[in-house]
Amino acid sequence: MIEVRGVRADEIPDVLDMVPRVMGAPREYFESIWRNSPGSKPEHSRVVVVEDQYVSHIRLHDRSIRIGEATLRQGGVADVCTLPEHRRRGYGRRLLEDAAHYFLREGYDLSIIISGVFHFYLNCGYEKYPLIRYKVKVDDAALTRPYGYHVRRFERDNDLAAVADIYEIYNSARPLTCVRSHEYWRKHFWWIRRETEDGFYVVEHSDRIVGYIRNGPSATLEIGYLPDHEEAAVALFEATMRLMAKRGHEWITLTIPSDDPLVKIIKGGFQIEEEIYETTLVRLINLPQLLRKLSRHMSLKLAEAGYEGEMRIGFRIGEHRGGLIVDGCRVRALDHPPEGGELIRTNQSEFMKLITNSDFEPQVEMSSQAFEVFRLASPDKKPIFWPIDVV
Repeated sequence: MIEVRGVRADEIPDVLDMVPRVMGAPREYFESIWRNSPGSKPEHSRVVVVEDQYVSHIRLHDRSIRIGEATLRQGGVADVCTLPEHRRRGYGRRLLEDAAHYFLREGYDLSIIISGVFHFYLNCGYEKYPLIRYKVKVDDAALTRPYGYHVRRFERDNDLAAVADIYEIYNSARPLTCVRSHEYWRKHFWWIRRETEDGFYVVEHSDRIVGYIRNGPSATLEIGYLPDHEEAAVALFEATMRLMAKRGHEWITLTIPSDDPLVKIIKGGFQIEEEIYETTLVRLINLPQLLRKLSRHMSLKLAEAGYEGEMRIGFRIGEHRGGLIVDGCRVRALDHPPEGGELIRTNQSEFMKLITNSDFEPQVEMSSQAFEVFRLASPDKKPIFWPIDVV
């Protein structure tokens, strides 16, 4: 007999015995993530059970992400594993379908997986969402720290609230960024694997924290600073260059939004290579619900632009259907394509590019009027999925 289901609380210890056998990390690591991840439930571990043995597993995570002024409920997927002797029997695919049904039942809008082993997920309903990052040659003499900015190590007990506030301001309305609650900030240190403690810096100006940067062994994972303090970013990156030079690195990977002013400064002073990385994989869960949440953001943006047109737009995205009615600056979502409206047929990846102000032009066939609606309603900022939020 084969079961595909969520686990009960009393089964967690046995599942924690199984997962490390395949994943290569100690039991304590998974136990810490599952215990500390906000909103965590026993049933977020989905398993295939064969003759009373756990043979395959995935772990779900409850997250919220931004797209402009809209907040979407996002289902993360991690810890995907199958015992070697039970592979090539379709258990992983069955678990991902079970996860999609769970997400739909529980009110999620979409799911995101971060993985470099993407071929499996592409065959299970996910599609690539490309992002940009940079490779920068280490040069600890290329920048001069701006006057009045003091960089020091992050102190969790004293600095966490200020850093969390800066994160919210910097990432406000920025597509794909995670909405981090106080609980999230307090507990996420328990599961971070990529960050090094000596690479988390804050920068002060006039005795006030105005920015921060988080580094891994050979990568910058996250940066944030207050408006009108672009020089804080320069000070933080100068400190990062000195750190990476001390560590003996020739190149580092920099994750930063393409529209951040620091990118232009770095391009002017460093040897830099732009990379396209496609480890972010997306899957729609509930298109009509997503459109309802997005419609408020679109209404606000169209009002800012003074849009006065009228349009009926339908979507056919794989198995998903939905629609929008645009009446000037009022946008209303439908559960189905509206009669007599323009029907846009596309895939999940191109749809996500369309609504997130992607660095990559969406390859979507639509009328010039529909294109104008989405251009005007696009978020102001470029998207980023911070590596800190990868589990």
